[in-house]
Amino acid sequence: MGIGDDIMWRGEAYKKFKETGKLQRPWNNKKNQYMNIETREVWKNVSWISRKGKPLDTLPNNKRRWYFKGTPYKPKIAPFTFKEKQIEFQKQIKFKDYIVINPYVKQGVFYPMKMWPYWIELINRLKDYNIVICAPQRPHVDGPTEQQILQANPNVQIVNTPNFLNCVIVISKAKLLITTEGANHHAAGNMQIPAIVIYGSHNSPLCTGYDSQVSITRTTECNTDGYGCHRNNKSKTQNSNPCITCIQAMSTITTQEVIEKVTEIINTNRTE
Repeated sequence: MGIGDDIMWRGEAYKKFKETGKLQRPWNNKKNQYMNIETREVWKNVSWISRKGKPLDTLPNNKRRWYFKGTPYKPKIAPFTFKEKQIEFQKQIKFKDYIVINPYVKQGVFYPMKMWPYWIELINRLKDYNIVICAPQRPHVDGPTEQQILQANPNVQIVNTPNFLNCVIVISKAKLLITTEGANHHAAGNMQIPAIVIYGSHNSPLCTGYDSQVSITRTTECNTDGYGCHRNNKSKTQNSNPCITCIQAMSTITTQEVIEKVTEIINTNRTE
């Protein structure tokens, strides 16, 4: 499970806790074993998750994720609380009002299909806004370099985030998040922070989307119904044999299309 999956299970656990009053414990029903709460950053020190809790499946869709092969799904939301060290971390942000941009993608199974190629152009064209970028300090992440970002827009504040909750608290104070589908969009969705999520055709907001977000999608020959790519979604080697249609779909999402969404959301927030 990636961090995004962990956040979705966290939301399911919160819903079950509110319904039953019982603490929840992650159960891998494929391996018939409990999962280690302490190794999952968004599960540790969460009041409704405990080793003494009731087992709750992490693979409830026929031993697959909730959204497997385009299964319609609405992620549940759960509150985030922050420790003093995270609150202090956020104070380094020099802007009062800011947009968080996440130009990074984890090099996982579906990594090439979730890459958007125009981040540097977008960062360059958003010079009228205060931009913050949380640079993840973990391996197997692809995205522009710090040098590329600052050459495009010297006013961007890049903060190194040694753990994911540091990134979450930065997002919690943002006016807007711009990202592809993944852990960042799940965090924003749980906190109901406005977000623009660049899906393309590989993933779908009908399976992992939140009501507080604007989704940019494409229907293609591999995603004719809008529920995501229907090619072999379980291949462990798909990153070496990517869906070219999904990659091409991402390249059809223009910077201008994203900027129009940014303007629309910011202007709406100003009038509220």
